[in-house]
Amino acid sequence: MGSEMSSDEDVESIPLSFFDDNGKTVGASPEEVPAPLSGGVVLDQMYSVSAKALNAILFKPGSAFVQDLIASQRSTDYAEEPWRKAGNEPIKRTISYVKAATKLVKAVRATEVQTYTRADDKCFVVSITCATPDAPYGGNFVVELQVEFIHPCIFPSICFYQVLSHFNVL
Repeated sequence: MGSEMSSDEDVESIPLSFFDDNGKTVGASPEEVPAPLSGGVVLDQMYSVSAKALNAILFKPGSAFVQDLIASQRSTDYAEEPWRKAGNEPIKRTISYVKAATKLVKAVRATEVQTYTRADDKCFVVSITCATPDAPYGGNFVVELQVEFIHPCIFPSICFYQVLSHFNVL
């Protein structure tokens, strides 16, 4: 009577070539661009790089940028699962790390579930849900982010990068 789980046979790993900015088309995505999260825009910036290239910088497995970010924040025990697609489900992965202690909070484990809600030549949208259950009252909330890389139609070598947020109290 529980929910059905995909068997391992239905799960496919996403090849690294998905992240290459090689001029090849990603194809069309059947999903619409998700509605913005209710918490508002945290970051809205334009970059002189393609949406596919910026997507690779932030979400390609083993990204040097992410490794440098983790080190600069003094986080440890970083682990990322490979990107996978199970049946008709969207592409997703889980990453975890231990956030360094601050004057207010001890070191806590963070777990992020990252899900592509759209991935095509027009835009990449990744929804991120981050939980820190070991933080004070951490079992009572999750942070949701929506990262968007949007290609304007007239400038293929430029993309808009937007991060939207939502604080969800459980």
